[in-house]
Amino acid sequence: MLQQADITIVGTGLVGLSLALDLLQQGHNITLIGQASPELPNPANRVVALNMASKEYLNALGAWQVIESSSLTPYQKMKIWEKDSSGKLEFKASDVGTQDLGYIVVNSALEQALWQQINSYLAQNPQSQFTYYDAKVTAYQNLQQRHYLSLDSGEQIVSVFVIAADGGNSFIRRALNIGVNRSEYNQTALTCVLELPTEHDYTCYQSFHQNGILAYLPLEKPNQVSIVWSLNNDVVDQVLAYEPEKFCQQVYACFANVLGVPKLVSKPSKFPLAKQYAQKIYADNLVFVGDAAHLIHPLAGQGVNLGFADAWQLSDLIRNYYRTNRGIEPIKIEAWARKRVARATLTSESMAVIKTVFSNNNGLLKAIRNTGLNLIDKLNAPKQFLIKNALGYGEDPYSQASYNSALDVNKIQEKADLSGIVELAQKLPVQDVVKKLDQLFKK
Repeated sequence: MLQQADITIVGTGLVGLSLALDLLQQGHNITLIGQASPELPNPANRVVALNMASKEYLNALGAWQVIESSSLTPYQKMKIWEKDSSGKLEFKASDVGTQDLGYIVVNSALEQALWQQINSYLAQNPQSQFTYYDAKVTAYQNLQQRHYLSLDSGEQIVSVFVIAADGGNSFIRRALNIGVNRSEYNQTALTCVLELPTEHDYTCYQSFHQNGILAYLPLEKPNQVSIVWSLNNDVVDQVLAYEPEKFCQQVYACFANVLGVPKLVSKPSKFPLAKQYAQKIYADNLVFVGDAAHLIHPLAGQGVNLGFADAWQLSDLIRNYYRTNRGIEPIKIEAWARKRVARATLTSESMAVIKTVFSNNNGLLKAIRNTGLNLIDKLNAPKQFLIKNALGYGEDPYSQASYNSALDVNKIQEKADLSGIVELAQKLPVQDVVKKLDQLFKK
């Protein structure tokens, strides 16, 4: 028997759950499909770095207030440097007049908080219409302006509007034959929890080295950090095979001997890294959000923040334009999609360029990096621009132009390609390049 649905969300990760809660609070009839997350042996291995904009969104939903305090750590500073170099860059919340730059949150604790708020809302509003299927979509069709979904639990659903938040390997995207533009970084990320001989001082640390990038993310205990270690694929298995003591010595060496030799608290986990864009993020009354729309390098921890921005901007679109049994006019969805593609592309390409520049061992580039980091660290305008974008408050320089042009992912990616900055920096004295940037950011 077909189950009738109004708005169906496929995916029960952070973005799917936040949208389910948001749209439920708006009064919509919500169907949520997705399998429960498996229990991880080391849940603190998997954390997310949330910017202030994401925090404000979760706070408005009521989810922020119920996150376990032991799973949430604010950070006030970021320190970035290159191993075997004197170049460094430091951001402080006080540089832009705020208390915190962001928060490190255990992924499973945030999921639990979102579920808690969904259940709390349903208990307080028993008239609400909400159906959850702990299942996987096995078939999808779009017929006569309706979406038909078959589940592995046997149910069949027909829905007016579908939000696909079902991850980088999205079943819905593949069922619609929507391709992806994907680039492999040839890197794998290792994550684990370390105990330091000193306190982390509520600071995020990031070090670039020959084989990759290593980040320390502060946890609730003042001497524990969750690490994200992006390593070239040809050395990953070797590093994973190390005994704990040798593993920690390698971390210490890659971290330029900063903060002392750590101790391993949890066994390392790994996941591959890639850059990926869906070639289209909307169809007739259907949209893709989060990893189903875009995957980026975890270099600046912006992946989940992009997903939450997808969510709250889609929520605004639905609040203003959704009509029961009819959905949203295609022109409105297309405008939302243009803006989201532009923002995701700008963020992803920026991260890709930084990763490429810092992984190049060319002597000239190394000198440019060293001088450039130190100069930017001394110039107020570029630092404030970077901090405000990290906070989630940056303006999207492409969105207005994107609203007035046809949606073409390749053209937007080309426009956002920043790789020419390397060529420019090789031709001009780096001091002149950075000073020009300072003048640009002041405009």
